[in-house]
Amino acid sequence: MSLLRALIWANGDEPSVPGLIACYPLSSDGHATAGASSEAVLKNVEFRSGACYLNGAYEHGYRFGYRAQFPVGSLSYQSLGFCVDLFPLDFNPTPTGRIRPALWETLRSLIGANRTASYASHENVITAGPSYRWFSVKHRAGHLDLWLNNGNTQLAIPEAVMAPEMWHRLVISLDLAEHKILTSLDGRQLPTVRLPEPFTLNVIGSPDEATDKVLTFTDYSNGWVFHGYAAGLRVFDHALTLEEHDFLARDRAWEKRRVVGNARYSVLLVLVTLLVVAGPIGWRVIQGGRRP
Repeated sequence: MSLLRALIWANGDEPSVPGLIACYPLSSDGHATAGASSEAVLKNVEFRSGACYLNGAYEHGYRFGYRAQFPVGSLSYQSLGFCVDLFPLDFNPTPTGRIRPALWETLRSLIGANRTASYASHENVITAGPSYRWFSVKHRAGHLDLWLNNGNTQLAIPEAVMAPEMWHRLVISLDLAEHKILTSLDGRQLPTVRLPEPFTLNVIGSPDEATDKVLTFTDYSNGWVFHGYAAGLRVFDHALTLEEHDFLARDRAWEKRRVVGNARYSVLLVLVTLLVVAGPIGWRVIQGGRRP
């Protein structure tokens, strides 16, 4: 990026980062508002508070497991960037419990019990390529990990901590020619991750090269999934620069998103629940009191 362009961005005159090839707002449906030629493939997801709720269940083997796939046909394996807002509910490593619908999460948030047991490992954050899992972000041992080629290459980012029950903005750029990955979390630039040399993605030249240009919140190799809310998924046709990372975080929009399970909605839900449960009992008491 030229110095002139960087100065223009600093003055706020640039409307957006160029090269946007897909934008999935995920505020009320899976419709792409820019770039992508097809809509998201969704199953067993819910839309609440302007975001997409992913219930933490793996779709293969569980009746209510979710599917959330986002095709980006013009994506380049050699150079790409993406940005997404995430509200993780937990990163439980082992399956131990039940699926929770979004309304249940709202009720639990009122009593401070938003962490739920899982139907699958929740250590996946986002994965590129349902077939080859050629790039993936995990959250393990308290920090982010980058996995490439179905986990055959694993690169840790100890400084990247994504706290549960908070909105975050994750920005990633992959540049194979320069053998590097840039990552920023909540506007904070993280150390550059260097790829081994030589390095290539196994999906390149494979039978699925043309069809594996899909982002998803499920790792279809080990069954790990993301559990929480997602919104504002954007994909770019090039590896984002440091200046572009900064620009994508400048609006601080993830901090302005509604907290999932806001208090007003939660109180209303509790009152309705009490009326449903206590109403018939109270009516029987009143009727009993009228008897001679």
